[in-house]
Amino acid sequence: MRLHGTVTSPFVRRVRVVAQELGLSLEWVDTTTPEGQASLQRLSPLRKVPVLEVDGVGVLDSHAICDLLLAREAGEAGDFRRPRAATQIAEGNVIHAIDGAAEAAIRLFYFRRDAVDSEAIPYMRLERERVARALAWLDERVRGPWCTEVDGFGLAELAVVTAVEWMQFRAVAAMEPYPRLLALVAAHAERPSLRGTRPPGM
Repeated sequence: MRLHGTVTSPFVRRVRVVAQELGLSLEWVDTTTPEGQASLQRLSPLRKVPVLEVDGVGVLDSHAICDLLLAREAGEAGDFRRPRAATQIAEGNVIHAIDGAAEAAIRLFYFRRDAVDSEAIPYMRLERERVARALAWLDERVRGPWCTEVDGFGLAELAVVTAVEWMQFRAVAAMEPYPRLLALVAAHAERPSLRGTRPPGM
């Protein structure tokens, strides 16, 4: 299986973390290279990362990729908490909220990188508000280092850590108003799979 992506993408990093937690080795395709871009375009009409190539077919979304890896490796995953029916709604809501914030923050980052005044565009002002609302909502709901009523590091915690660390790295959102989220991120910072996938400078 070949994973297409960039080392800085929070969504790609989630897949890399899950693979490490499961003890899987994925061949890496760097999509910042011309060869990587050509392979990505062959597999995905969206040209978004991550894409996992499985038997010549692209799996086009980080959630689908993580679900596939967890299903294929149905045995032990160390202390990585697999999704459970009892926490499905809470975990799903956390993941969707942080994903919405991350996607909005990514758009803000690219506007800034391309020297576009996002504050002059009403939709982009809404995107900035969306980031703040989602982070505030999450900050009220996390329980110490966990995102649900069940202890353990799972997909929800992974989504929060990778998104928040990316927002800090790119300086797209002030994180000081969200001390519980910052504490959650700090609690997991030295987890080997997170430390091993953290881009230089993050």
